[in-house]
Amino acid sequence: MQSDAQVMQEHTNVDAVNVDAGKEMVAGRYIRRNGIREIEIYEYSSFSSLVAVLAHELGHALGLGHNNNPQSVMSPSSEQRDEDSSVSTSGTSISLSTDDISALRTQCRL
Repeated sequence: MQSDAQVMQEHTNVDAVNVDAGKEMVAGRYIRRNGIREIEIYEYSSFSSLVAVLAHELGHALGLGHNNNPQSVMSPSSEQRDEDSSVSTSGTSISLSTDDISALRTQCRL
């Protein structure tokens, strides 16, 4: 049997997904559940796409929010990230935009 806190957390998780209902498929998300932090991946089309989704969700795990730069790892649109040249063709490296770097510096108080 779930505790009230667990039920409320599940409702929060469902509400977070429902916010994006009717929009593009959510490729992944960073969540904290029952004291455990996880990155869940729902969709990717290639290895480089997977790297892009993981980099984006890791940004959330580090405390970064979305920004409006379509060239940014922290762009809210996975389509923009997947088509962006910030992920190399080999899928093994990510280039951070100046917006990503600025957000990281702010988060790390640098």
